[in-house]
Amino acid sequence: MGCLFCYGGDSSAKKSAKDKRKTITSSSDKVVPKKDLKILSYNVWFAESVELRIRMRAIGDIIQLHSPDVICLQLSKLPVKSFGCEPFSYSSMGRELCIAEVLARGGDTSSLVVATTHLESPCPGPPKWDQMYSKERVKQANEAVDFLKKNTNVIFCGDMNWDEKLDGEFPLADGWIDAWTELNPKEVGWTYDTKANPMLFGNRKLQKRLDRFLVSLSDYKVECIEMVGTEAIPQVTYMKEIKGGKELELPVLPSDHFGLLLSVTAL
Repeated sequence: MGCLFCYGGDSSAKKSAKDKRKTITSSSDKVVPKKDLKILSYNVWFAESVELRIRMRAIGDIIQLHSPDVICLQLSKLPVKSFGCEPFSYSSMGRELCIAEVLARGGDTSSLVVATTHLESPCPGPPKWDQMYSKERVKQANEAVDFLKKNTNVIFCGDMNWDEKLDGEFPLADGWIDAWTELNPKEVGWTYDTKANPMLFGNRKLQKRLDRFLVSLSDYKVECIEMVGTEAIPQVTYMKEIKGGKELELPVLPSDHFGLLLSVTAL
């Protein structure tokens, strides 16, 4: 399986713009035609102190269960024609856009561009508790869509950290759709939910649709989108300290976010 995305979601390490723009091309010209494709986007919790090995194994089980063709963590089952990273014009958190062109059906005319990112995170904290980075996030979203919209078939996914109350509507170009609102218009789609995710019990209430799939497709159509990783790992718990020095024994889920699995079909 070829390496597709090597994006360190919460890493603050910064590379030079020259290094980030390097493109790796695949020498493989063997393409197995596929009509139905699945793409997985998953923000993996960076808390190494909470059953890291078990959670990684659980994420591996989710990947094996759903068998996605493209995984917006590190891997693709499809031949990768090219891969590159495009730095945003500004990011205090080292965020960038990772782009891969995969050969899904055979031949360049049916290639599919899959891109992922982790837009600037809100970080409220002292002294003013107002560091929400909304302007930076909106600018990054616009830069990403402007960079990708030239492609005939493109799927853009990841942890957008998006909040309509702060950021407004996500800046989609003509012909683009938000896969979740298109396919599940009556469902809220919260991928970070301190009420639904029992591992986060004791956190301040936060329910947001942070993770998204934004797509523009000419040769494919979106079929369905679903959340994955919503169940606790059986017989695994951890101790969490809350206010007052008390500890709670809580279940462990694969991540603090729920993953999203998108299925598309070739026309």
